[in-house]
Amino acid sequence: MRKAAVLTVLILCTCSPRSFGDPPRPHLEIHDPFAKEERWGLKLDTLGESLGTFKVRHLRPASGKDHAPFCSDEKPSGAVVKTDVHGVVNCTLDLPYETLDYGYKPPTVAEIPTLHPKHSPYGYGLIYRFLDSQLWRIEAVVDTSSYQRLRAAAEAKWGQPAEVSTEEVKNKMGATFQAEVVRWARGNDRVELRQASGSLDTAKIVIFDAMLDSEALKREKEHAAKAARDM
Repeated sequence: MRKAAVLTVLILCTCSPRSFGDPPRPHLEIHDPFAKEERWGLKLDTLGESLGTFKVRHLRPASGKDHAPFCSDEKPSGAVVKTDVHGVVNCTLDLPYETLDYGYKPPTVAEIPTLHPKHSPYGYGLIYRFLDSQLWRIEAVVDTSSYQRLRAAAEAKWGQPAEVSTEEVKNKMGATFQAEVVRWARGNDRVELRQASGSLDTAKIVIFDAMLDSEALKREKEHAAKAARDM
């Protein structure tokens, strides 16, 4: 019996895939070259996401039967978000009358308040644009005094810019100034930051999908040409 027990132990030790004294095998990290990189965007909203996902994420009750976000497919008469281009839907996080309330706090970008719509040369401080129900473009407008903070935050998030250039801008008196234009790129994702946009007093950051942007521009031109034929 003793010989049989010893033989059994020897067999177990020989056949075990790892003896009791061996160190644990290291965990191997396997990189999948076909794994999709996370799309760029603003906070939780990323390029390419669906209009439905966006609406659910930002859904909140407002006065009466209204609710946010405020989108042109539900409120086509809204002055800020109106569009007649096929397949395009514009959305803002606040309803127009909410911006009239005393103490209104606008959405922020990099902890910088976006401009109040009535102070923005574009009529909005933050807008989300969808093409065929895909988020294709995010635009945020801030005071130029916050430009350096916004650029620093953008570099912290997206790394060193792909391009830094300057463009000539003019004030209302015709005097010219040089303003920075900073760009980032990865795949179809793009970020463009302008030190002066629409006015010397306003800076603007745009996060967009280059392919969808080209398609949207094409449709805007087709819409303009159609309108011109009716003149």
